[in-house]
Parts: sequence; structure tokens; C-alpha cells
Amino acid sequence: MGSRKRYKKHKPGIMDGFRNMIFKMLRDNIDSETICAYVCQCGFSGNLATLSSYIEKSKKNNFPGREASNPLWATQWRYPEGVEAISRGSLLKYDVTCNPKTPLSSKIGEVIGVVKEKFPMLDFVGKAFKSFHSIIMGDSPEALDGFLQEYADTEFGNFCDSIKKDIAPVKYAISLPVSSGFVEGCNNKFKLLKRSLYGRSKFVNLNKKCMLAFAFNDPSFDLMALLL
Repeated sequence: MGSRKRYKKHKPGIMDGFRNMIFKMLRDNIDSETICAYVCQCGFSGNLATLSSYIEKSKKNNFPGREASNPLWATQWRYPEGVEAISRGSLLKYDVTCNPKTPLSSKIGEVIGVVKEKFPMLDFVGKAFKSFHSIIMGDSPEALDGFLQEYADTEFGNFCDSIKKDIAPVKYAISLPVSSGFVEGCNNKFKLLKRSLYGRSKFVNLNKKCMLAFAFNDPSFDLMALLL
């Protein structure tokens, strides 16, 4: 007589305590959406996709003639008909946009006043951002001292402290007419060329592509020679 076979013990799972409930509700021909909502109401704290999949698998294995459905949609939050949600990021983007050429959302423009009355912090952030932007883009470094004094004891206190540590370079950046914009632009263009060429064409063609913009000024330049 052979030795007794050892079977693995059942590991506790997230569906323990709800299996019998789901089977009985399926047997009573209750729709999947109602089962899913009822199980969640009874204390299910797992992934809703897992619950939805288990209900459909139980239906398929025990009641194969039942039509399949997706109960997951019934457990998701949805806005009522006619209600359009505006994200927090969209409101901030609208309130801190300083470039007059940038198109702004007309729908947000209709409600931005009401939102600012309800949430004064949005109006505060917008004014602080635009004030700092006007100082940085201007030519009066002394105005920075007024900004730091005004917002030192607000939510921008840490930001003001970090500026005070490097106050001299920041003021020089405001007062000097030159900037690193040209260098950064060339750097971004080089990165674009690198992403489009270097992976498959190696360094030789990358070098030729970068030098192409300067080669046109050379009278002896031959475009067909790059193909050799």
C-alpha cells in the first residue's frame, strides 16, 4: 500500500468569506452589477477588477447559459449627465499663464471667478506667480526684495528662503541683458538629432548632421559628398 498523498493546504485569499454569497446570488439570478455593489457594501476591500473577474468566472463555470457582463463599470464614480468636471491642473494652468499668445480655455474662463471665491488660495497662487514672473522677466532686481518680504511668511516661505541663499546670482540674472537661452536652444536641438539618428546611424552620421547647418556657409561644401 502506497504512502498517503499530501495535498497543499488552501491559502487564504481575498475572496474568502464572499464565495458562498456570490454563488447564492448568482443562483437567484441576480445581475452582476448588483452582486458587485452588494459585496463591496459587505466589506470587500480588494481590487474591483479582481472581484469583477471572479463574478464572471463563477457565472461561466456554474451557470454557463447566463449572459456575460462587466460589473466593474457599476462600481466606478461617474458624474451626472450635463456635469463637466474641470481638473485642478487645468485651473492652475489657466491662472498662471502669462503669455498673451497662449490660448486659454473659454469654459474655465466662465467659472474661474466662482472658483476663486470658493477657493481663495487659487487666486493667491496666481497673483504670486505672476508677480514673480514679472520681476524675473523685468530689469529691476530691487523689486525682488519686495517680493521676498511680502511672501516670506506665506506658503511660499521655503521658496523665498531658497532664493535668499542665492540672491546675488538671481539679481544678476534679472539685471544682465544676456542669458543662456541660445546655449539651451542648441542643446535641445542636438538632443533631438541624437534621438533621431544616433541609435541606428551611429556617431558618423550624427556628426555630419550636426555640422550640416554650418557647412552651407562653406563655398566648397558638396551636399552629395555626405552620402559617401
